[in-house]
Amino acid sequence: MRGFELPLAEGLCLEGELSSLLTSTKDRVEGAAAFAERRAAVYTGQ
Repeated sequence: MRGFELPLAEGLCLEGELSSLLTSTKDRVEGAAAFAERRAAVYTGQ
């Protein structure tokens, strides 16, 4: 939500930083593996 209040360039920078943070989590890896294996994901919050 904070990105809506920023100028476009700063908002895009923030989005990039947060996206890379999220793509490096163990939960993201678990979600992708569970999808590929057609099973329910078990998320740990990591």
